[in-house]
Amino acid sequence: MKSWSYKPLPPTKDILPFARESKILSRLLWQRGLRTEKEIHTYLNPSLDDLSSPLLMRNMEKAAQRLEQAIEQKEHILIHGDYDVDGMSSVALCYLFLKQHMPSSCLHSYLPHRQEGYGFSEAGLQSATEHSCTLILCLDCGTQDVEPIRRAQEKKIDVLVCDHHIPSPPLSNPYALLNPTHPEDGYPCKILSTAGVAFRLLEAVSELRNYPLEDLHAYLPMVALSICADLVPLKEENRTLTYLGLKGWRTKVLPSLKALANQSKLANPIKPHDLSFKIIPRLNAAGRMDHPKEAFKLLISQEDEDIQQQIRCLEEWNSQRRSLQEKITQEALKQIDSKKNIQVLFSRDWHIGVLGIVASRCVEESRRPCIVLASQPGVGIWVGSARSVNGINIHQELKRCDHLLERFGGHSSAAGLSLREENISLLSAKLNEGSNVGPPDLSYTEGIQIIDLSLELSQISENMYQGIEQLSPFGPENHEPVFSSTHLELVSAPKWYREKHMELQVKDPRSGTRKRAIGFYMDKKNYEHILKKGSTHLHLAYTLERDKFRQQELLLNIKDIALD
Repeated sequence: MKSWSYKPLPPTKDILPFARESKILSRLLWQRGLRTEKEIHTYLNPSLDDLSSPLLMRNMEKAAQRLEQAIEQKEHILIHGDYDVDGMSSVALCYLFLKQHMPSSCLHSYLPHRQEGYGFSEAGLQSATEHSCTLILCLDCGTQDVEPIRRAQEKKIDVLVCDHHIPSPPLSNPYALLNPTHPEDGYPCKILSTAGVAFRLLEAVSELRNYPLEDLHAYLPMVALSICADLVPLKEENRTLTYLGLKGWRTKVLPSLKALANQSKLANPIKPHDLSFKIIPRLNAAGRMDHPKEAFKLLISQEDEDIQQQIRCLEEWNSQRRSLQEKITQEALKQIDSKKNIQVLFSRDWHIGVLGIVASRCVEESRRPCIVLASQPGVGIWVGSARSVNGINIHQELKRCDHLLERFGGHSSAAGLSLREENISLLSAKLNEGSNVGPPDLSYTEGIQIIDLSLELSQISENMYQGIEQLSPFGPENHEPVFSSTHLELVSAPKWYREKHMELQVKDPRSGTRKRAIGFYMDKKNYEHILKKGSTHLHLAYTLERDKFRQQELLLNIKDIALD
């Protein structure tokens, strides 16, 4: 059970611009910072027309003209990505689009193995040289790959970088660097994923070449996949791109995504949660257990037989990944030191491919930022993944320790790093020294449940639910609204499944309205003593969802339970 904190409600005078909407939806929109009818209309009706001009991005015109030249002259292009889903989906986006406009024999892809490490490397440059490439398109890397890009230029190979990682000197000097997080970049939206940056580049090229923009828009599902994989905020342009991208997941244009959705039994409409928990882990499993190029092959495949073969391989790798990550997570949790605000966990025996997932699990359990490290075979370097909590910017913390690191990069909530073994203990000490690191955000560590609005059960209706769905897609920084209903009566004793999932029915004595409620990962020991038949004064915090089997029924998805 948590402490509950209610979001502020709009003053009566500020409800006026929302007169055409329901009171519930109006209040939710106000809480999201929307104040005018124009802002509301734009928010509720996402459109590509509302995106900023791609030419506002620093170096965009130069990059678009160079890529247009490569298309015109049929140059050989190496599309270089990263080993995670953001990287591979960005490569797939560019490959499929360019394949429409130039011979496929001119297009070459390179995705590094995880053991190679993050970024554009000598191996990628060698691949470009072997294929006689005169242009390299670096996706989800390149901002700080100084030496490889310098060597490419020495070989008369131009490099275009599409990246979104926060720059930290020294910076590379490619032919054109597209990165909205660069301090000199004036592009209004700073939170794009790599595929979002690449999409804007391809838009600019389409304008130069007079290509129908509809051809490019058909690949928006790849952009949505990238956004959900990289956990960038689902607001501003990201929300528009995701909203429109999710609508195209079952089209014939991208048969691989349609097959993945069908194989994972995703219901319509597809939501970011579906991608995060059912699609992305399968795709990432290739890079974790084997090589990311196997998942990339699936993403660009057009033939059903090839697609089904690749999906079967992903299923097997994903099963192996689950078993391995569970074992390593349990070992990592034993190293947690409750006296430290930032945990540095490591073992020579851990598999590099699952470090990010293990770090996330350790954050959930410890409620502290966690860095999980493993030894990179044969090179004397340890590599790792960092995950954080609200209130601690892990990228900034690593930047304080850059003298101890070989490489690092990432965002406020997630980062990757490499270092020498003798610096592991020094890193832990530096991260936790003095007052540099305050305690994590209380909303995470002490379990504060944020409530958007208080409702009576009688207010829940189909129209109300459809209004809430207009705020979707939900994800980081655009969270699904959480409601509370108080003084409810428990109609029947809860049904428990595996001692941690439950189902119950509640009634509002004031109106007699009954609702079925479900709760996942609710520890039975913490709740069974208050959940007795006939109990009154029960308070629920919940989100709303449609029953997958009885589509007309709306369920309460319990986030917390409290008593007077």
